[in-house]
Amino acid sequence: RIRALCLWHFKPGGGPGYCEACREEDAACAQGGIGASGERCPYVEHALQSPEEHQAWDVVMACLGQLRLAPSGHVMGVDMTAALKIAEARGLDLAVVSELLQAAENGLVEAMNEKDTD
Repeated sequence: RIRALCLWHFKPGGGPGYCEACREEDAACAQGGIGASGERCPYVEHALQSPEEHQAWDVVMACLGQLRLAPSGHVMGVDMTAALKIAEARGLDLAVVSELLQAAENGLVEAMNEKDTD
């Protein structure tokens, strides 16, 4: 779920900006229903369920300034040392959070590098 959520949240033309328009238009997907595309909102479809998923999401969001970049400017990943230090400082279970961070990082990298190709 967290990988899919990151893919949507950081996708060019997706995420919060896209959903804002749905809320403004009072689209069915903004209330958790089926949208004009015939699908549910990705924020609903891939909603985080466990406390650990929410904790990992919070760490990812806190680490957006800690991305590893290639010389070309492409996102290579999250600085996991910084991410795990944040998780540790927050008293989170590092074994669980580290697994979820890897999945989140995969989605974030894929989505953010998609921006570069558009």
